[in-house]
Amino acid sequence: MEKITELKVCGREISLSIDFPTSYNHSFREGQGRITHHVFVRLNAGELTGYGEGTELTMFTGGTSRTMEEIIREHFAEVILGCTIGDALRAFREIIMRHPHNPGAKLGVEMALYDLLGKARGVPLYELLGRRMRDEIPLCHAIGALSPARAAEQAQDAIKAGFHTLKLKANGDVPKDLERINTVLEVMPPDGRLRVDANQGWESFRRAGEALRELAWNHRIEYIEQPVRRERITDMRKLSDRYGIPIFADESIHTPQEAMRMLQEDLVDGICIKVAKCGSLADGKLIADMAALHGVPITPVCAFATSLGAMAELHMTTTIPLLSSAIDMGPWKLKEDFSRPRLQRAPILTVPEAHGIGAELEIKF
Repeated sequence: MEKITELKVCGREISLSIDFPTSYNHSFREGQGRITHHVFVRLNAGELTGYGEGTELTMFTGGTSRTMEEIIREHFAEVILGCTIGDALRAFREIIMRHPHNPGAKLGVEMALYDLLGKARGVPLYELLGRRMRDEIPLCHAIGALSPARAAEQAQDAIKAGFHTLKLKANGDVPKDLERINTVLEVMPPDGRLRVDANQGWESFRRAGEALRELAWNHRIEYIEQPVRRERITDMRKLSDRYGIPIFADESIHTPQEAMRMLQEDLVDGICIKVAKCGSLADGKLIADMAALHGVPITPVCAFATSLGAMAELHMTTTIPLLSSAIDMGPWKLKEDFSRPRLQRAPILTVPEAHGIGAELEIKF
């Protein structure tokens, strides 16, 4: 197998193309709006080129495009340059994954390695992660913590476009969150599903209970995502049991070890996987497999990746045994997408059959 002869890396900040408020204070640039952080990786091995993308959400993991680029260039490159693709993947697991923090940087390197390996073996990425479980993958449509009227308008547009599942952000102001939720529920069809993402904004069992008391046992609410602070893991089971609405963990789970504890102690009804937090498609798949053994569904959530990163997560998703009603991704929320081809906004997507990920980058390294 060819040896890796070159690694190129490029960090980029990309603005969102939509208004998408949440319970967090986000990074903004004057005249650009909210900023997302990305690192793009290109690996060369003989005539093969592999591409990867890592993203970090600063409020989750603390990283930025600059820190991701620096850690790859200064520390990770020396581990894999000169190795065969297979040896580089082993070194990634043995050395790079033991490196503390920097999940976005790890993800960008691992994704490029998997893209190379898929091209070298002549197989799609999903065949390197596990057995294909499905041909089509449903998507939800995400709506920010907007005014009730604007949120309802976006919900109606998404429903007309064929989306069956909607995701609605809460911002931590319980009365206003309830008004927004109820307004969106009014415009949804009887068989529609709404999931609400509080991003820890309801903080505690007591405050989250103020919201769930009003929403209890509503069959159209699929689940509430991370209603309390990440360390208050036992509150999530108590909320689910008392108010009859499933609770999914997000910020409370970064690693397979954290997922294992919550699964073994039966603390959550579902898990939102962000590979931008665990730093690895393989670890994302591991979390999903562990969850399936406990009968716990998974929602893969793509952390504002471009089409390259989103396609890689589609490959991972097709191997996951037990999914929620829809996954959550949206490269179309970005003002720039350097991937070719680009994913189109649609309620159902299929996994590319090309070798590797099935996308390339048009960006200057």
